[in-house]
Amino acid sequence: MDKEEIGLFIKKIREEKKMTQQELADAIYCSRSNLAHIESGRVFPSHDKVELLAKILNITETEIYSGKRLKTKEEINIAYYNIWRYFNTKYKRIIILSVIITIICLLFLFAFYFFSSYKTIKLYNISGESANYKVDSGLLLLSKEKIILDLKVENKNDLQLRKITLKYKTDNSDSLVLSTDDNNIYIIDFYKYNAYLDYTSISKCKGIFYIEIESSDNSIEVLNLKTKKEFINDFFSPKPNTPIINQQETDENDNFIPQKIKEQFNLKEDNIYYYNYEKNDVEYSLSYDFQNNIFTVIEGNKSYNKCWIYYLDIKNIIYSYSKDSNLKKELDFNIDSMNEEEAKAYNEFENNYINKYFK
Repeated sequence: MDKEEIGLFIKKIREEKKMTQQELADAIYCSRSNLAHIESGRVFPSHDKVELLAKILNITETEIYSGKRLKTKEEINIAYYNIWRYFNTKYKRIIILSVIITIICLLFLFAFYFFSSYKTIKLYNISGESANYKVDSGLLLLSKEKIILDLKVENKNDLQLRKITLKYKTDNSDSLVLSTDDNNIYIIDFYKYNAYLDYTSISKCKGIFYIEIESSDNSIEVLNLKTKKEFINDFFSPKPNTPIINQQETDENDNFIPQKIKEQFNLKEDNIYYYNYEKNDVEYSLSYDFQNNIFTVIEGNKSYNKCWIYYLDIKNIIYSYSKDSNLKKELDFNIDSMNEEEAKAYNEFENNYINKYFK
């Protein structure tokens, strides 16, 4: 279909009807300049305008799209085919364009998620040893929500610890992290708050942790700490599934798993123990990840749902409670420092599950 032929044909029929541009423009509810653009072939008329033009000028829509009078049945059939092919091609282009735009939007969203989340969760092991003191199996978790540090100073002599000062040293500064009279150090910080820890400096390995230990004889010893990266959410580098071929290693790992879990739970291919059952119209789903030492419990029915995620190594619990599909409560706490509400959630968890499977 040719826009110029269509425009000239509309102009010709209008003049045959002895109508001015303004009269026809008013009849099809558009401006005179818009009609002038249609008649000059600069604008393709919309379908609603074609319907009105056909009715007012007493011609068919097929003739308008063809840009001429159609006298024989063969001409009409050819015109129908050309119109169908034109609009079919047009719609296909619109669909293809829509698909391309959708793909671009999805790629943009993926790129945004990738650059905002990739390698933002990191887990480090903290260790260090001197003549009199030792730190072993300390943990440092970095994420763009929370920063958690948990370590314990072991005393290898008879002197009492009077004061422990944890510091972080970079090329430009030597900053205090925490000072305490306890040999356990547990810190929760939040991303960009930097109340204790600087996420950017630590994640980019710009410095080192060290501890100043003051003993009861007033002596001060410095213990340098090493941070070893254990995990990073680098999902483009999948970790290979390495089978356990040493039976002795399997037996040693198996000794750390509570006997009741080994008896009642089922070990799946992902090396996680699962136990699912239903009682009094309540469904229970329990799992124990013995490699990461995480115990998870989900219980509920159509009216409520409770979930506990217990990180046994750092004694941290994430608890949520929903009723009628609405989240009513969400807690994230350490069992060594609980308020009344957190203690209530933990006591229920301990009485119903911890004592049952880990005691």
